[in-house]
Amino acid sequence: MIKLKDKMKKIRNSNLILYMIGFLIVAGTGYFFIREFYYNLDSIAKFKFDINWFYLITSQLLLILVTIAGTYFWQLLLKIITSKRISFRESFAIVNTSQLTKYLPGKVWSFALQMLLLSQKGISKTIVLYANLFLAVTSLFASALLGLLYFVCFSPDNMKLWLPLLFIFLIIYFGFIFLNKPCLKLLVKIVQILFKKKLHYKHINVRWILLFQLVYLLGNAIFGITGYLLALALGFSVSFQDIFAIAASLIIADLIGFIILIAPGGLGVREGIMFALLAALGDKNMALILPVGTRIMGMISDLLLGGTGFILLKKIYSGKDNPDNDEKVSSFTL
Repeated sequence: MIKLKDKMKKIRNSNLILYMIGFLIVAGTGYFFIREFYYNLDSIAKFKFDINWFYLITSQLLLILVTIAGTYFWQLLLKIITSKRISFRESFAIVNTSQLTKYLPGKVWSFALQMLLLSQKGISKTIVLYANLFLAVTSLFASALLGLLYFVCFSPDNMKLWLPLLFIFLIIYFGFIFLNKPCLKLLVKIVQILFKKKLHYKHINVRWILLFQLVYLLGNAIFGITGYLLALALGFSVSFQDIFAIAASLIIADLIGFIILIAPGGLGVREGIMFALLAALGDKNMALILPVGTRIMGMISDLLLGGTGFILLKKIYSGKDNPDNDEKVSSFTL
């Protein structure tokens, strides 16, 4: 009993240390960004926004479409790894409602909500955890690859640093794809140790993994392009070549914001990283305004989809809507 108490105390202490480190990172990047914003307040106040509504609406719609596509592939993954079936309407309601919880510290609340809702459909908590783990790793790999390719192609002065990193990353990346069975087994073991719970999972065929990787590479690229379209929409003088720098800054900043678990929705971290990367373009106003603009645009997307999902969720789980009559998700084989 004493040994158990000692172990619990050690776990609590280690968690406290991690949260303190995370808090310091969030506070540091947040302070850095706010300080730069304050010092350049006069310049920002003088900037004249020339709103282009076509680019603004296109950017917002693309962001929404990327999120909806992510919902579809979440549903498809569940279809692959479990015999249970849920409709796209249910998937939309569950995924987008749970996404609203990403603004809470810890980044585990969306998983918890999905587990709660899907347990009523006979889908185990471990299946939900495994599905989200697979998609999170897939997204991280896609974002990291795009970010590294940008630095290799557009940072010739630091080629000696980025090229070996890209080479090492590609070995790990292709290992994850083509040796996914042992890789996923290792990830599952780590999760089982962390959560002290047996994780049941089904091996995913390499062809499906390749499909998910291609989809997430495309989705992350489009996500990055929304930042460039927003820059055009706000009236910044950006060339077509700037699309790579702006897209990469948004993708990399979002990736780091996701990794920092304590930052709710990457708040503060994403803005600070994006500012640091955009500042290299020489336009301080854009480097400060665009991170805030992309954050607002992301929150609008989350609220629209999350609000719609919540309304659907109430109808589905109150019995007012029968999802069994929904059109089944279209299936295809590789």
